[in-house]
Amino acid sequence: MTGRAGLPADVGSVTLNVTVVTPTAGGWLAVTPVDPGAGKVTTSSVNFVPGRTIANAVTTAVSPTGTVDLRLSSKASAHLVVDVVAHTVAGRPTLPGAVRTQAPHRLLDTRTGGGIVAAGDTRTLVVGGGSLLNVTAVGATRAGHVVVTAENTGTPNVSQLNVPVGVARAALVAFPGSPDGTVRLTVSSASSVHLVVDHVGWLDGQVLEGSTPVAPAGLSATPGPSGVALGWPAAPGARSYQVRRFASPPNGLRSPYQGALVASGVALAATDRTAAPGVSYTYAVFAMDATGDASEAAQVVADTTPLRWTSTTASPYRGVPEDVSCPRRRGAWPSAGTGSRGSGPAAPGRPPGPSRRTRPAARSSVRSPARRPRRASRPSAARASPRGGPARGSSATCPTPSPTSPAGRRPPAA
Repeated sequence: MTGRAGLPADVGSVTLNVTVVTPTAGGWLAVTPVDPGAGKVTTSSVNFVPGRTIANAVTTAVSPTGTVDLRLSSKASAHLVVDVVAHTVAGRPTLPGAVRTQAPHRLLDTRTGGGIVAAGDTRTLVVGGGSLLNVTAVGATRAGHVVVTAENTGTPNVSQLNVPVGVARAALVAFPGSPDGTVRLTVSSASSVHLVVDHVGWLDGQVLEGSTPVAPAGLSATPGPSGVALGWPAAPGARSYQVRRFASPPNGLRSPYQGALVASGVALAATDRTAAPGVSYTYAVFAMDATGDASEAAQVVADTTPLRWTSTTASPYRGVPEDVSCPRRRGAWPSAGTGSRGSGPAAPGRPPGPSRRTRPAARSSVRSPARRPRRASRPSAARASPRGGPARGSSATCPTPSPTSPAGRRPPAA
């Protein structure tokens, strides 16, 4: 590449915008100083799907002869467009902020270790200083984004990588160094996704300066019968606050995309009225500035009040059983301990015979005499039962006969 596109002879690395045009199959493109050979490529710079043009920024060192190698994955062919964006000179950089490239080195691949990153969750890596990272998202079920920042510096309202549905997508991220040498990748709340991170270079002398609000101090949580009451003092630089809840997260709440949103606004207190009883919750309050940048989480654990069940024991009825006068067909209620009406006691070991209600009537050619119609009872004056039970025509419930009924006693005829 030396001598082309204005590149000097002493070029050490280049930053390129590489575009894959109308590929015939899905796959990847690797950009390296020297071709490692077929089957030996361990990193990728651009991921693509059939028929879709896609581009990505790539920073790579050049080979000793001033060239770079571009290798497509097998089973795919495509047109390639390469634009030179910037370059560095060869040699050890001495000025702060200089770029120092290296052969791509894989730092993370959740497909082979650690498992898929859940929606709203984070992954933390140790890189040691300001770095150039190629970050790839794979297998998202919904469109979302990935935020790359330092650990313990909040979550800025930015996205270094926008993730489409079902398509692997990569982006080059320039990450200034953090005080503890770590980098945190935060997945938005839209979808879980696999992350692949390759380390391609260094930014010497760069340290990330925090620009997000300070987390609220003194967060308190008080469980009660109507919910969990939360309160906190004002945080410097905050314009609003966001309260989130999670049932026992393994590493606490680390991003404003995790858990269930409880409240959002300028108030310094909130009450969670949707918490389930008898559950241990982690609550987090994030301070938000005017641009939507979020602080680190102020966290507290609260155990909601469990339900307490009480029971009432009913006292048994003590007294003399009484018959209840209820309208019914004649002969429909046989006496306890007998068979059908008038059949006498049942033989030992034999169940009582069928009652007249269930016994089919024999056909006869002799016509039965007409019954005398019953006299309708007066609705305004209920007559008293001759046996001391509830009055006829009352709303008393007819009891079901049982073996405990007095033997030989029949209910009064209607």
